[in-house]
Amino acid sequence: MTLRSRSVVAAFLLAVFLLAAAAAPAQAADSDIFTPPRLDLTIWTIVVFALLLWVLRKFAWKPILDGLQGREARIRGALDEAQTAREDAQKLRDQLQAEMNKVYDKMREMLDEARREGQQAKDRMIAEGKAELQAEGDRKRREIQLETEQAKQELWSQAAQLATLVSAKVIGRSLTPDDHRGLVDEAVAELHGAATGRTLA
Repeated sequence: MTLRSRSVVAAFLLAVFLLAAAAAPAQAADSDIFTPPRLDLTIWTIVVFALLLWVLRKFAWKPILDGLQGREARIRGALDEAQTAREDAQKLRDQLQAEMNKVYDKMREMLDEARREGQQAKDRMIAEGKAELQAEGDRKRREIQLETEQAKQELWSQAAQLATLVSAKVIGRSLTPDDHRGLVDEAVAELHGAATGRTLA
């Protein structure tokens, strides 16, 4: 029997009870107001009332209580499911936050590593540039020293040639102080001319 049919039966029995209760005063209105109550009517009223209570208890109260208990159980289950879902959502949120923190840490490490590599590359380029400049300076100094040595050797060679020339001229004829002065002036002029020619070259 469904809950709706039980409710219909309960309503029908309640209507019968109300009709029986209404018939009793109507009969009493025909008689004297001070007549004692009728025993049979009282008994039938109690029987109908007890029967109504039994029918309501059997067909209405129990289904209503079962429905209320079922609804309470469903509500409690829904609350438990909601609490479980909330806890799962919180766990998932915590896991996502932990993963995001790991990603941020990884990105920070990658940026730090990129900065370190960039600084190392910069330092390496500066060191290589300094080494190249140092090597170029050393090469230029060697070239200058070599050219200086060559110039000295040329000067010594020219000085030796001049000395040979002066000696040949001295040996070829006797020298007076004026001749000696003229030879010195001539040698200085030749040295000056050789130095000027080298400078122009």
